[in-house]
Amino acid sequence: MRRDIQLNERAFSSKEVAEEVGIATPTVRKYGQILERNGYEFLKDEDRRIFVQSDIGALIALRDTDKPLDDTAKDLVYQQKERLEGSSETQIAIPDTYEKNSFASYIVQRYETKKVPVNPC
Repeated sequence: MRRDIQLNERAFSSKEVAEEVGIATPTVRKYGQILERNGYEFLKDEDRRIFVQSDIGALIALRDTDKPLDDTAKDLVYQQKERLEGSSETQIAIPDTYEKNSFASYIVQRYETKKVPVNPC
């Protein structure tokens, strides 16, 4: 379970991450799959990954590595597990923090309306 997300932290869609990192959207999906295959945990809305700043850092590390992607992913999973051990609870962005039509606002409204707990898997 993701407990390293900060209060009011901005959530990004795959498309937004692709623009931020400077890679194609399918590459974001590919890197996400590689990370998950190695044990990385993303916050999810059903089957869609929701990215936060630490996830973007992981994608940049994959983009910039000279090592095999799976080796870098294992290192990133280890780093994430260490972060998670030091965190105490999962928090997501407050709806009023971002524009009403933003992806983050959509996700938060969806969970608040349905009163469904955030499922990081």
